[in-house]
Amino acid sequence: MNLDLWLLAALGLFAAIGFYTGAIQQFSHWIGIVAAYLCAKPIAALLAPALAQRTGWPPALTSVGLSAVSMPVVFMVVTFIASWILNAIIPGKQRNMPDRITGLFLGAAKAGVIAWVALAAVLAFEEPLAKYLPAAGAALNASSAAAFTRKHSLFDSVAPSVLDKFRALAAMRDDPQMAQALLNDPALRAMVNDPALKQAMEKGDASALLENPEIKKLLADPELLKKIESLEKDSGR
Repeated sequence: MNLDLWLLAALGLFAAIGFYTGAIQQFSHWIGIVAAYLCAKPIAALLAPALAQRTGWPPALTSVGLSAVSMPVVFMVVTFIASWILNAIIPGKQRNMPDRITGLFLGAAKAGVIAWVALAAVLAFEEPLAKYLPAAGAALNASSAAAFTRKHSLFDSVAPSVLDKFRALAAMRDDPQMAQALLNDPALRAMVNDPALKQAMEKGDASALLENPEIKKLLADPELLKKIESLEKDSGR
C-alpha cells in the first residue's frame, strides 16, 4: 500500500478520535506538541556534543536522533499536565457538536504534525535505511509526503552552527592570512572549493549539506570542526 495512503488513513483515524474525545482533550495534545517542538532542539543542542564524542557518531545525526527521542517524551509529560489543568478548569466532558467538530479538526491536524515529525526523523537516516531495507527506500521515494518533508524538514535547523561555520570558511577566502591558512590544510581547501557546498551555502540549505558526502566526513570528524573553530577565532582577532 502506498505510504501516502497510510498517512491519509492515519489522518482519518485521528480525526475520528478527535471527534469522539472533543476539543479539550485535543487542545491539551496541541499544548504538548508545541512544548515538544520548543524543547526538543535545546535538549539536543545541550546533550548532542557530549553524546557524539562518547559514541563517535556524527554530531548532526546525533542531534537529530536526540530531537526525535526527546520530542515524544516532552509531548507525553506536557500533555498529561495540560490535560489535568484543563479538566480542573473546565470540569466535565464536553459533548456538544461544536466541541466535537473542533476536536475533529484538531485531531486531523495533530496526525499531520506527527507524520511530518516521523518522516523527518526517518529521512535523516534515509541512506542506511535504503541500504538495508530497499522496499522502505522505494516507498519514501514514491511518497509525496516524504518529498514535501525533504524540502521542509523539521530537523534542517539541527545543524545551523555547522552551516555558519561553512559560511565563515567561505568568507575567510577573502582574507589573505586566512586564505593562506585554508590553503595549508588540504581537507579544508577541498571543502571550501566543493561546488555542492558553495551552492548549499548560497541557498542556506542544511539538508543538502547533510546529504553531501564531503560534509558527512566533516560532521564525523571532531578534529576538523575544531580546526574551523580555531580559524574563526583567529579571523575575529
